[in-house]
Amino acid sequence: MSKELRRFGASAMALSVLAVVGCDVQQSAASSSLLRASAAAWKYPAASCPCVYVANSLAPSITAFVAGTHGALTPLKTVSGSSTGLNNPTAVAVDAAGNVYAANAFGRSGTITVYAAASNGNATPARTIAGPDTKLDLPAGIAVDGAGKLYVSNSEGGPDGRGSVAVYATGADGNAAPIRSIEGAKTGLDEPGGLALDAIGNLYVPNQAGNVAVFAPGANGNVAPVRTIGGSNTGLSVPYQVTLDVQANLYVANYGNAVTVYAAGAKGNVAPTRTIAGSQTKLDGADGIAVDASGNIHVADYRSNAVVVFAAGSNGDVSPARTIKGPDTKLSGPEGIAIR
Repeated sequence: MSKELRRFGASAMALSVLAVVGCDVQQSAASSSLLRASAAAWKYPAASCPCVYVANSLAPSITAFVAGTHGALTPLKTVSGSSTGLNNPTAVAVDAAGNVYAANAFGRSGTITVYAAASNGNATPARTIAGPDTKLDLPAGIAVDGAGKLYVSNSEGGPDGRGSVAVYATGADGNAAPIRSIEGAKTGLDEPGGLALDAIGNLYVPNQAGNVAVFAPGANGNVAPVRTIGGSNTGLSVPYQVTLDVQANLYVANYGNAVTVYAAGAKGNVAPTRTIAGSQTKLDGADGIAVDASGNIHVADYRSNAVVVFAAGSNGDVSPARTIKGPDTKLSGPEGIAIR
C-alpha cells in the first residue's frame, strides 16, 4: 500500500532536493538580536544561509532554518497564508538565485508555486504553474537544473495512470505544457515520489513500488531507465525521496523508517553501502532527504514533525547528531526538504 494512502489520503505526497545558495532576508534590529541570541544559546552561528527549507503539508507552509541550528527554534523565514497558494505542499526546491519552488498536491491535479528569494510571510507567488495543459497529477517531487528547467514527478497520471515526470521550460508560468514528459509502460514508473538530478543531468526517480529508476539526460516519452536499483537485497521499503552527495552516492528516504545509501552508479539488486535504521535513529516516517556540503544527512520526518540530522558517514542504529523539533519550529507534516 502506498505511503499516502496509509497516512491521510491520496493527496498527500512528498519531495526533497539538494541545493546550496544564500538567503536574502531583511531583519529588524530586534529580530536580528533575537536570532543571534537564539543561535548563541544553541552554540551555532547566527549568520545567513545555507538554509534548510522544509515543505509542511499539514499546516501548508515553507519554513527555512539556518543550517546547523537545532532544537525548538523559530524559523528564519516562513511562507504561509491565504495569498501563498500553498495547498498540501509536498516538495520544495531552491534554484541558484534563491527562488523557492513548491509542489502542491491536492484533488486529482496540483500546482507548482514559485516565490522570490526574499519571500516571507503571506507572500504571493511570482509564478504559478496550473491548468489542464500542465499534466500535473498529484505532484510529489520537484527539481531545478542549472538552466532553470523544472522537473516534476507526478505520482499518478500518464497513459497507464502509474505516474509521470514532466519537464517545464525556464520561466514556465500559468497553464504551461511540459516541453518533455517521461511516461508509459517502458519507463517502469509506479507511483513515483521525489526526484533528483546529478551533475550531468541523469534523473533519479524513486517508485513507491520498491525501486529507484535512473533516466538518461534528455529522456523523453515512453523510454526505459538506463538503470534501476531494486530487489530484495536493496533494503528499499516505500522509497519516497532521493538525493545525491558530491561523490554521486545516492541517498534514499524510505517511509519504512530507514535511510539507505548506494554507491555511485549502483544498479540492480545491490545491497546498500550503509543503512540508517533502528530505534535510536528516532525515524518515524522518513519522507524527505537532503545532504549538505559536509555530508550531513537531513531527513524530514513526517510523523514526528521533525527534521532529523545524522552526521556524515552515519550507519546502523545511530542517534541523530541534532534535531529540529518543537511547536516553535512550525513543522507540521514535513515532507520535502532542500538545502541552499
